[in-house]
Amino acid sequence: MPGLIMARTPSTLPYEGFGQFFTIPAYILPRFLWPGKPLISRGIWFSITYLEDSEETQSSTGMTIFGEGYVFAGWFGTVFASVMVGLGLALLYRNTVAVGLIPIYLGLLPKFLDVEIEFTALFVGAIQQSVALFLVYAVMIILSHRQTARGSRE
Repeated sequence: MPGLIMARTPSTLPYEGFGQFFTIPAYILPRFLWPGKPLISRGIWFSITYLEDSEETQSSTGMTIFGEGYVFAGWFGTVFASVMVGLGLALLYRNTVAVGLIPIYLGLLPKFLDVEIEFTALFVGAIQQSVALFLVYAVMIILSHRQTARGSRE
């Protein structure tokens, strides 16, 4: 898809602007706090706009991290999105594997391996999933420590 995006942007469709990157953190808010929050995935929009599917289509096509970066701000957006993904992977490793939280790392790794995912969906999904995995892992550790403490008293 990046090739198609590059062929049509900006010659046919204008760049959306680097400012689009700054709107991404707002998607982290839960829908109950922001009921009118737009959908994260723009796959249907992409199918209609770039692949010229009909307006009634329910077909969703992934733009990819590189493609969405290019739609936002051309090559600068592509490089920025790629660097941010690299930093995200480094932070994920540093704050999970390096401190013994390998289960959280393994739970998040498939998200980073999805080749069709858009930058926005990757960023927001990874943060939301990190919180959920950390909470589950914390509860499991607490319950494990309680079980161990009970066993040592007997």
